[in-house]
Amino acid sequence: NAEYMGTYSRIPMLELSEDEIFPTSDRAKMKPASERWKSRWMFVVASIGSAIGFGNVWRFPYLVHTHGAAFYIPYVIATLFFAMPILLLEYAIGQFIQKPSVEAFEALSPRWRGVGWAGAVGNFLITVYYNVLISWSWVYMLLSFKPTLPWKSDTRVFFHD
Repeated sequence: NAEYMGTYSRIPMLELSEDEIFPTSDRAKMKPASERWKSRWMFVVASIGSAIGFGNVWRFPYLVHTHGAAFYIPYVIATLFFAMPILLLEYAIGQFIQKPSVEAFEALSPRWRGVGWAGAVGNFLITVYYNVLISWSWVYMLLSFKPTLPWKSDTRVFFHD
């Protein structure tokens, strides 16, 4: 049962079952399919969480208050013209190639494999940094349950010595 792909194609499309293409013994050796997002909402929330980060939550309000529009305008320009296009390009590459970052950039060009590794190492370092910040938050939260705050008498000694 062969059909042709359009009027110009000479390659027949055969209807084969998965068992005919991949025998059961070969299926166990196959690499499992990459995981997919369960819903678009999960992808959007993860993307927002990845893009925003601690810097925009902690440091951004302080810098806008301190420097006013002198900080806000370059921030918006950098976000619109640099961060968003690079983020969308990375999403497009991942969607098109359907591989992890190192393999995806290597599929574009073997010389670009380092870009994938730089992203992986950068993600690892950011994760370590976030874990340190979260640990500090836990320590200060637990210390705040004491009857008297340890930093109440002399903050300079507590935080700097």
